[in-house]
Amino acid sequence: MSAQHMAMLAIDPPGAPNRRRRCRDCGAVGSFDEVRANPCPRARVGDMSPDQQLVAWVDGRPVCPNTDGECCPDFSCCMPKLLWPPEKRVAFAKADQKAREKMMMGAPVALIEAVSDTSVRVTRGEPDDHG
Repeated sequence: MSAQHMAMLAIDPPGAPNRRRRCRDCGAVGSFDEVRANPCPRARVGDMSPDQQLVAWVDGRPVCPNTDGECCPDFSCCMPKLLWPPEKRVAFAKADQKAREKMMMGAPVALIEAVSDTSVRVTRGEPDDHG
């Protein structure tokens, strides 16, 4: 199973032409697209497929990373207090991709607010849009 480069660091300063990146796991160097085009032989990935991870998470057992190197939708695998209520996890599992993306918008907000004193609001680009 091949995995993606999960942690790339910029080598060149912002604005540099053909800015290069380095994979923190395997050391591959190149442009963002060049590095991402090849699998990372040393990426830290888990044993569960994304589908298996989803089933475990819905059951209240958040595990990460999955075989794609991903966290759970609510980041509860890394911060248990962020675990969504059972009915929201079930609704997420049954939802289509568009609905899942909307549901997940709150997860980064909750994570940022949990680790800092920052208040975050996600909008559709309109200053007065709170829906």
